[in-house]
Amino acid sequence: MVSASTSWSSPAGDFCGQPPPGGVDIWRARLDLVPAETEALSGLLSKDEQNRAARFRYPVHRGRFIASHGILRNILSRYLGQSPESIRYLANAYGKPHLIDSNRGIDLRYNLSHAQDMALYAIAVDREIGIDVEHPGRSCQTLEIAARFFAPAEAAAIGELPERLRKKAFFACWTRKEAYLKARGSGLSAPLNQFAVNVHPEEPPALLYAAWNGKAQIKWTLFDVDPGGGYMAAVAVEGRVSTVRYFDAAAA
Repeated sequence: MVSASTSWSSPAGDFCGQPPPGGVDIWRARLDLVPAETEALSGLLSKDEQNRAARFRYPVHRGRFIASHGILRNILSRYLGQSPESIRYLANAYGKPHLIDSNRGIDLRYNLSHAQDMALYAIAVDREIGIDVEHPGRSCQTLEIAARFFAPAEAAAIGELPERLRKKAFFACWTRKEAYLKARGSGLSAPLNQFAVNVHPEEPPALLYAAWNGKAQIKWTLFDVDPGGGYMAAVAVEGRVSTVRYFDAAAA
């Protein structure tokens, strides 16, 4: 079981390598930067990423896209030992990217999620990983959405909780499900109501079942992450997890 405690630290200045065997690295970053910082990160992006950024209508969304992807390149450069702007991504049939360091034989898997001005990055080696972050501060019809999209057991479990816990349980369920889907790398091709996670925000997360795989629950590890600032997040990773390291990208 992965510890629920989250302690963020600054990576060593010479940090370059990979997570320890069985380990996972989680990075966090704030995305609302001063214009000079955003401009510097924009210079790290590929032409395709710059074109995608230009399509955002509002400057705040454009800036967050540039920041999240520029910071990702800075983080990955620490593992690959190459300049951020020289990184080239590989992708599966559904568009999920990963990297192969042919010099050291490392198959680096990673995933990015952001909500408002918070970004989280999950890093693993030789196995799939997914992460999702949300901010429960936004209003939504939790019970109605759960009944429409979640597995019946999840919707029922949320409805049975005390009202003070329902919204937090909804977002615990949401982040755990999204992290699992992103780890599988198949996008939303799997219906949300065809698999279930536990929803109680104060209990360790777990995949309970998946309709397409009777052994899915023993293949994946789920754990929550506390990014601070009222955000909620979860990670799904293939196999067991021995250690989790938490790094603050702003201090890198």
